[in-house]
Amino acid sequence: MRARAVGVIVAVVGLAVTVLAPAARAGDTVGLVDPTQGQWHLRNEAGQLTSFFFGNPGDVPVVGDWDCDGDATPGLFRTSDAFAYLSNVNASQIADIRFFFGNPSDVPLAGDWDGDGCDTLSIYRPSEQRFFVINELGQNEGGLGAADFDFVFGNPGDKPVVGDWDADGVDEVGLHRESTGFFYWRNTLDTGVAYGSMFFGDPGDRFVAGDWGMVDNVDTPAVFRPSNTIFFFRHTLSQGNADSQFGFGAPAWLPVAGDFGLDPPPPPPPVYPSCDFTPFTVTGGKATGGVAVVKDLVVPGDQPAIVELTGPPSGPGVNNFIVSGLDAAGNTIFDGGLNVNEGPSYKGTRPINMRSGFGPVRKIRVDANGDWTAVVKPICAAPKLTGTSISGTSHAVVQVDRSGTATLTHTGSSNFIVFTYQSATEREFVANELGPFTGTAAIAPGTDFIDITARGGGGWTVSLP
Repeated sequence: MRARAVGVIVAVVGLAVTVLAPAARAGDTVGLVDPTQGQWHLRNEAGQLTSFFFGNPGDVPVVGDWDCDGDATPGLFRTSDAFAYLSNVNASQIADIRFFFGNPSDVPLAGDWDGDGCDTLSIYRPSEQRFFVINELGQNEGGLGAADFDFVFGNPGDKPVVGDWDADGVDEVGLHRESTGFFYWRNTLDTGVAYGSMFFGDPGDRFVAGDWGMVDNVDTPAVFRPSNTIFFFRHTLSQGNADSQFGFGAPAWLPVAGDFGLDPPPPPPPVYPSCDFTPFTVTGGKATGGVAVVKDLVVPGDQPAIVELTGPPSGPGVNNFIVSGLDAAGNTIFDGGLNVNEGPSYKGTRPINMRSGFGPVRKIRVDANGDWTAVVKPICAAPKLTGTSISGTSHAVVQVDRSGTATLTHTGSSNFIVFTYQSATEREFVANELGPFTGTAAIAPGTDFIDITARGGGGWTVSLP
């Protein structure tokens, strides 16, 4: 779902919280609206707030992508005149669109009901427990058209919410039942029993839903708790404790959720190739009590670099050598980091800070049964393909200065994966094979590094005329 409506204070029951990390957000984030001032406070993925005024005290807030540009922006339902007021920007301004909208007691809902990438306003009428779903916006100064879908769902007192619960690209409806603390949802826009249900929250919590980035394209619940002004997030549509949380705002504020398009621009790509730092070594020992060892690993200027890893030798009780790169907050960098999970006696080289938008690496986390070493070197210290071929084993990073058709050979029994990098930042996938392999791959113009993973023993060769 591109944007979520709230507009009402809802309650949920029985939330237990076990995770204190911020919610992961791949697109949808949350905001709060001060209904006494008409002031909006929208949060981006970095936790930064954008604040502005839109509407009058007492207006019911809703957000949606009204102009189909991918960004959720404010809407209001004014119960004094039963008009909807919609804005296409997240900033203080007068409404871009206004139209007559339902009855003063109706609850506004925003959703993409037909999968066309545009949100429209619809209605939940509490007096009838009836949804009126409409696929077009009203015209300025006019009224809202006839409903495309008209159906009953739920019991008196239920509070409505909108989301794409089944990842089909079309929004559906859900209900929160204050009397039991259950959330119910349907996967089709028609009368019927709930497709699923779950128990989430405490009495007095205010309910929203969004795609928080943990299950792609599936919306899941969050609640805003006025008593401590904390948002609690559930990352799956399943019974359980809150997966993450963070706090801001004031008790009287109303939550909204959507992809507001307020994320800061990505950091500039690392400067390449400066290669102006002195190699350094990070060492660590055995993980104890199931807790991996975490050490600082900061490359001066966040330059692209290589990390030569040596794990514990084989021996009784030695398990896999597991390595990952972390950002400054201790979050795993899943792409463009270290990411090693290999057997004992591992030796190999991994690139870091080499892909735009992934990193920089600031820490290294290692789960090992013994001592290990990580030698960090400038990227230009990687071996060069000076002739027509170069060979090696395990993970490796190789410098190249030409393009063309390369011959790739692998003699191991497991995965053989090859990526190329242009300007040490843009990555291109060229091979993913299992077991012994000989074949060709195109090395694009501008390629300056090849990243090789070769598992299962044996070795590899890259030949490039």
